[in-house]
Amino acid sequence: MDPTNQNKNLTDEQKLQPAQPVGSVSKEVEKAPVSDYVEVSDKEPKLHPEVAEIGVEVVSERPPLTVEHKDLGIKESIPEPATEPTGSVQFPMTKQQADNVTKNDKKVTNSIFWLAISVIRQFLKKRKVN
Repeated sequence: MDPTNQNKNLTDEQKLQPAQPVGSVSKEVEKAPVSDYVEVSDKEPKLHPEVAEIGVEVVSERPPLTVEHKDLGIKESIPEPATEPTGSVQFPMTKQQADNVTKNDKKVTNSIFWLAISVIRQFLKKRKVN
């Protein structure tokens, strides 16, 4: 089939879409800083002066707790601070075992080879962090 016949079979929508080459490099776009689009969610709402004149007030989302509430065991929920990880991570094999597997067993179809590769990568990442 020659290229002229192929164009006749295309619909109007297909003709309008430009062809994108396969494997082309997309344009790099500069990303905006995070502070431009991330805002604190606990900000107090701003009231328009006309609304404030009518008597509308800003009210806290958390109801004030009285002594009676505290006596019943109700307390204000406070977000818990982030904790540092405790304990150690145990890998399925040691670094030496992973090195031995990668040196001796080069079969990419062997799952133990890929496990050893991932263990070595984790050790390298751990070294970069510390």
